[in-house]
Amino acid sequence: MKLYYSFFLFFLLALPVFAQKGGTVRGNVFDKASAEPVSFASVGLEGTAFGATTDIEGFFSISNVPAGKYTLAVTFLGYDKFTAEVQVIKGEIVFQNVYITESGEKLGEVVISGKKEQARTQVQISKL
Repeated sequence: MKLYYSFFLFFLLALPVFAQKGGTVRGNVFDKASAEPVSFASVGLEGTAFGATTDIEGFFSISNVPAGKYTLAVTFLGYDKFTAEVQVIKGEIVFQNVYITESGEKLGEVVISGKKEQARTQVQISKL
């Protein structure tokens, strides 16, 4: 009977180890210039359906990722896309801090003229 209880106890303690499907990718996303966390940025593993969104503190967590090598991609409106290689190991946590830079494009000069608008609003009754 003792052997039965010992086997049962061993099985219950070992169950969580066998239940893990893969590893976890966690990290934080920060603005490179100000070191402030970037909230609601999209984080994903390219070529897969695994992904997450950062919380208010810039933290993300992607769970149950099969073991292997992946490209971590971070995108956010107004920032350049960030990519990094990560190696996921079954049952382990990979932590990656990400610093993204603001993107900027210079636009050409814009000239606004009101002359055409005035021509439309002037009513000319007759011309000789």
